[in-house]
Amino acid sequence: MHSEAEPALILDNAPATLFLFGLAGGGKSYVGNLIGRLAGWRVYDADDDLTDEMKQALAEHRPFTPPMRDRFFEIVID
Repeated sequence: MHSEAEPALILDNAPATLFLFGLAGGGKSYVGNLIGRLAGWRVYDADDDLTDEMKQALAEHRPFTPPMRDRFFEIVID
């Protein structure tokens, strides 16, 4: 439900799932949470499922390797 001060977001023709990809700090979480709030959709933030290895890579400013990425996708899909 939305307030009068906040417009409704009508997504009648939208797919069942929206994926937001982009660079860090690009506003994905903001936009995802806004869509979720306006449309009454559940929002899943895949950052919550980053592996310890990925978190360590982020802390050390290292890129994710293909095996890291593959394991993460397995977790997200499950």
